[in-house]
Amino acid sequence: MQAPIPSLAVTLAVVQGLAAAQPAANDSVTRLPEVMVVAQKVPVTVQDVPLSVTAVTGQTLTDDDARTVKDAAIFAPNVFMNEFTARKLSNPYFRGIGSSPNNPGVTTYLDDVPQLNANSSSIELLDVDQVEFVRGSQGMLYGRDTIGGLINGTVYLFTVTAT
Repeated sequence: MQAPIPSLAVTLAVVQGLAAAQPAANDSVTRLPEVMVVAQKVPVTVQDVPLSVTAVTGQTLTDDDARTVKDAAIFAPNVFMNEFTARKLSNPYFRGIGSSPNNPGVTTYLDDVPQLNANSSSIELLDVDQVEFVRGSQGMLYGRDTIGGLINGTVYLFTVTAT
């Protein structure tokens, strides 16, 4: 038995529907703002980084009233920060790899300065413009204490000018 041949009316209706779905040339296009990260120690847009990076911008920190790294961590998938009785006892976990007080697996950096003790993993975000959560081992650039990833806080923002 042979498959039925679609009629000309049905074919024209499908083609018209596809043509109507295409945006017109005069429609405005919404563009998201460009986010710069320094996950590889060089400022680059977040789309061009071959890493799993979540950048929480200063505007998001302000809008959400995030005061600590733990407050900002809710925006990053696969990031968990436990907090016991005090904030200094918090330990970050990225993709299940975490820290202990003597052997951090996730290190917090603030303006390229490592906070190498576990008591400083959930620091207060005073004058911090952006927090980056870089998931995955970063030992090549940041050393042995970043087997799970790193938290990178910057107190400045990079601006890119088009030439």
